[in-house]
Amino acid sequence: MFTIIQVHSLISPTMPTERTPLSRAALSGLLLVMLGCCLTAQAQDGEQPSLVLVRGGLTGVVQQAWGQADPAGTDTTIRGDVDIERSLVSLDADWFTHIRFGRGASLSNRLPNTFTSDVNSVAFGHHNAPDEFQVLLAQSWLKFDRPLNGLGSTDNPAMVSLTIGKMDPTVFFDTNFKSDEESEYFLNNVFVHNPLLDSGGDVGADFYGFSPGLRLAITPNPAGEQRSTWSLGFFGSGNGPTFNGSRRRPFSIAQWQYEVGDSASPQARFEVYVWQNPSVPNMVTGVLERHQGVGLSFHQALSPNWTLIGRAGQTVKGTVRFDQVLTTGIQSAGAWWGRPKDHAGFSLGGLRASADYVSQGLGQGTEVNAELYYAWHVLDSLQVSPHIQWVHRPAAQAAQPDIVVAGLRTKWSF
Repeated sequence: MFTIIQVHSLISPTMPTERTPLSRAALSGLLLVMLGCCLTAQAQDGEQPSLVLVRGGLTGVVQQAWGQADPAGTDTTIRGDVDIERSLVSLDADWFTHIRFGRGASLSNRLPNTFTSDVNSVAFGHHNAPDEFQVLLAQSWLKFDRPLNGLGSTDNPAMVSLTIGKMDPTVFFDTNFKSDEESEYFLNNVFVHNPLLDSGGDVGADFYGFSPGLRLAITPNPAGEQRSTWSLGFFGSGNGPTFNGSRRRPFSIAQWQYEVGDSASPQARFEVYVWQNPSVPNMVTGVLERHQGVGLSFHQALSPNWTLIGRAGQTVKGTVRFDQVLTTGIQSAGAWWGRPKDHAGFSLGGLRASADYVSQGLGQGTEVNAELYYAWHVLDSLQVSPHIQWVHRPAAQAAQPDIVVAGLRTKWSF
């Protein structure tokens, strides 16, 4: 734990000021870790200490683009993720910390204008300093689960959950069991999260996708084969994610989730969510304005080896580049060709230009993205994934040539 604190204190001085201003960002992140340490120490007093679970991975990506890349060549990135979990028994709470480190900017920084924000969502380095090694306290939060007596059955009472701290909003909202982890599945950002939230910027998180906030959820029948969860989240917006702005105007999101099967590996998951963010730049003027939208995310097992995935969304309010999105895809497990630990996936999606974008003469129609990958498990802890992507009509501009990106991803897990 003291190592974590020391690492974070060494991080911020090397980070560009516009992303993580040192004063409040470093201090607030440090306080979150110190809070977890204090609560852990308190939980140990008078009880058998619980185990600390540590897991992580090291992911590398090399990519080459054809179309318009300036300058031509390949880009290589590497990113490490370490998760630390601890159950605080006396508090009936879980403490979670995520440390992220790496170097290398995304190939997207050398591509022409596109609606998709990133063809390599693993990339961690900043384009102004791609060779700079960076370390970040990405997440540190506490989660409290409490049964609600009187709701649900006696042997399966309703459960209410409160999560508070610095977190990734997409861990709890807009999840997709087969398309929400860029180190395992799709790399193109439009297939990792709802494009309106992430590529479109409505989630309002910091440069790395994290934000301080809280989430409240209730599940009427948590142990049931079929479960519904209602949740509400509030997260920093504007300068809030860097701990340097007001939290009085947060990004807020409400979601209904329906699952079938084991909660750790559900056969199906459907999520409908609405959001609003009062601090998103106007696409034309750059002035901060309120954005509102509605979205859908789902995965559905068609058989033991085939799973259908998809997302959709519509901007309800706000001046944006694209305001309608639809992505869909399919993933196959390798059991039917004799490689049960392998898997492959293909996704296709469209991002439609908004009326405001068209009226500015910036483009018209739909940007189409597609991605195909194969994940080969060389060892239990080593995965190698070749992939190819295609971006048609980038930024809904007919004059722009198509972009083809091919590459290789490797991941070592522990």
